[in-house]
Amino acid sequence: MPKYDYHCDVCDQTFELKLPFGSSIHQDCPECDSAARRLLTPPALVFKGSGFYKTAERGESNSEQSNAPKETQSSATNSTDIGSNEPAKSKAPESIDKG
Repeated sequence: MPKYDYHCDVCDQTFELKLPFGSSIHQDCPECDSAARRLLTPPALVFKGSGFYKTAERGESNSEQSNAPKETQSSATNSTDIGSNEPAKSKAPESIDKG
């Protein structure tokens, strides 16, 4: 059953009640028996385990890899073509005519 926080304005008492779903939101203060109002509180959600987000709490091995400099495809091809003004040669095998 969920827990709800209530506050009594008459005696300035804040208390917590464990109520079933669908119960009335109007509850009486246990100290002075006057009407208390329900407080809005954020839900307590806990996401445990892996698989929720890829970017959440990466291990040390992943953080070391992300800090390493990355070489792009264009810089890799530029380093081999330095000083060469000739067009790239095709690496496709030549066809052999058996006739």
